[in-house]
Formats: sequence, structure tokens, C-alpha cells
Amino acid sequence: MRHFLGRSHERQTCKSTQLLAALLLVATLGGCAFARGTGGDEFGEETIKAFESIQKGVTTRAEVTANLGAPDETVAAAGREIYHSRRYDGMPGQS
Repeated sequence: MRHFLGRSHERQTCKSTQLLAALLLVATLGGCAFARGTGGDEFGEETIKAFESIQKGVTTRAEVTANLGAPDETVAAAGREIYHSRRYDGMPGQS
């Protein structure tokens, strides 16, 4: 009888260890990560004025490019061109 109780206890300990390992794995993988950094040039007063001077249906693509420089990316959507210029500001870390 003593031998039987010992094995039962061993199985219970093994299951507890497995449960603890599973919980640690879930806790580790369940984290949330984020990043911080800055990319692109800051928008100066001159750039802001150039943005404000754009008038829908009036300002040409050539004028936009001349005032703001070439876009980082041009995307076609709904029969129109969209100029993308990027400026990033973010924070690295992990929670």
C-alpha cells in the first residue's frame, strides 16, 4: 500500500510541474511588445506652410513635389494617386 501511495504522489507532482511549466509558457508568450524611435525629418515652419498651401483640385502634383520633395511612396487608390511622406515617433519596450 505504501508503494502505491508513493506513485500516486509522484503522478500528482508531475502534473503540478507540467501545469506550472504551461502557465509559465503562457505568461511568457502573452506579453505585449512595442517600440520607440524617430524616423524622417521634423516638419519645420516652411514644410507646414507648404502643406497649408495645398488646395484640392488646384495644386498640381508638380507643385506638391516641388514644395515638399518627392514622396516616400505613391499609392493608387480609387483612380487617384496618394503621396505618402512619413515621419515616425514611437517608443521601444515591452510590457
